[in-house]
Amino acid sequence: GSGFRLSGGLGYFANDMELRGTPLTAVEIGGQEYEPSEIGTLIGQLGTSALGPYLGLGWGDATRGGFGFAFDLGVVFHGTPDVSLRVTGPIEDDPEFQQELDRELEDVNDEVSSFKVYPVLSLGFSFGL
Repeated sequence: GSGFRLSGGLGYFANDMELRGTPLTAVEIGGQEYEPSEIGTLIGQLGTSALGPYLGLGWGDATRGGFGFAFDLGVVFHGTPDVSLRVTGPIEDDPEFQQELDRELEDVNDEVSSFKVYPVLSLGFSFGL
């Protein structure tokens, strides 16, 4: 009767995120500096599980007549994110560079490993007859 609710479901993540950047100045990767002409474009991807359980708390009742308001706050548990990095420049096949890039990638994955939930905020309006 109060309109408060606990809800659950599934969250679906259709795409990984991708970030591309072309440096204009020297860049430090894994403890070594590289010139923009060596790197070319740096491409990073962030992926999570495609499906994850959703848990939320909310308030509202769309079944009543007249205008209504709904509010939900929850999280989708998408698991540990996975980051990948690569470059398009002439240095991409250099084994020493790959070691430095792998070292950088390990640091990045350590930093994002604690972000295992995706926050969800939902606001809604309804009109019942």
